[in-house]
Amino acid sequence: MTDALAQRLVHLLEASAPVDRERRQQLSDLYLVHWQGLCGYVRAQFGPGPPEPEDIAQSAFMRFAAADPAHIHNPRAFLYATARNLVIDHHRREQRVVAHGQAAQSAGEDRVYELSPENVLLQAERFRILAQALERMPLKRRRLVLLNRFEGLSYAEIGEQFGMSAENVRKHIERTLAECLRALRE
Repeated sequence: MTDALAQRLVHLLEASAPVDRERRQQLSDLYLVHWQGLCGYVRAQFGPGPPEPEDIAQSAFMRFAAADPAHIHNPRAFLYATARNLVIDHHRREQRVVAHGQAAQSAGEDRVYELSPENVLLQAERFRILAQALERMPLKRRRLVLLNRFEGLSYAEIGEQFGMSAENVRKHIERTLAECLRALRE
C-alpha cells in the first residue's frame, strides 16, 4: 500500500470517530490507569505473543475510543473483555489460515499470488476506488463498515455500540458493500 493511500485510510478512520476534548481526557486518564495492567493481563492469560500484548491493549483502547460512551458502564471491564476477545479472534484467524494453507497444499494449489507491477497497480486502483466510494457514504454507514471490516467487530458488537440491532447493522453494511462493489464495477 502506498503512503498516500495509507494516509487516506487513516484520514477516513479519524473522520469516522470524532473525539472531543473531554472524551480525549477520559481516554488519556483511562490509558494511564489501565495500560500496564491490561498488558500484564494479556501476557498472563495468553503469553508474550503473538499477538503482542501491547498491540492487543492498543486495539482494545482503539475500540473503546470508537465506542459510544453512553453504552459503556464499566470501562475497565470493557477493555479487558475486548482484549480477551481480540486474542481469541487472532488465534481463530491463525487457525483458519493454517487450515486454508493445508487445504490448498493437499489440493495441489501451490500457486503464490503474483506481485507483478501490473497486479500492484491494479490493486492500488481498486483501493483508490473503494476509498472514494467510502468517502461519499454517510458517516454512520462508513463507521459501521470500518468497524466490521477493519476492526473485526461483529454485527452484534457494533449494534451494541450504536444502539442498533445486529440485523440493522447487517443491512447497513450490506448496503454499503453493495455500493462499493458497484463502484468497482463502473
